[in-house]
Amino acid sequence: MLRDALERFNEWWLTGSVRRDLALPFRRYAFSRVEESLGERQVLVVTWLRRVGKTTTLYQSIDRLHETVDLHRILYFSFEGSSAGPGEVLDFYERNVLRKTVDEAGRAYIFSDEIQYANV
Repeated sequence: MLRDALERFNEWWLTGSVRRDLALPFRRYAFSRVEESLGERQVLVVTWLRRVGKTTTLYQSIDRLHETVDLHRILYFSFEGSSAGPGEVLDFYERNVLRKTVDEAGRAYIFSDEIQYANV
């Protein structure tokens, strides 16, 4: 079940690109700040009002990354409607996609959406 969710959320692992309907061409004002932060080793928390484009901005960032990063090093997961917890998702990603820990794999980009719904 977790495998199905990860493949659905990260279809670029299979197709090689982010769908245009997910990474819309219009960039919100915060996109440039999110894009700048992608080169930093950090956790970036994006909080805005509901329905203003947070998820779209994440997909746009993933789309920009895919130009220079192996797509398997980019993980997106939405916890809305999921019974999985962050640890479970990361463990599955390390074992089944990276086939090593994130520390051993080097730089990986992990996008967690709707994390407030995560089962912790």
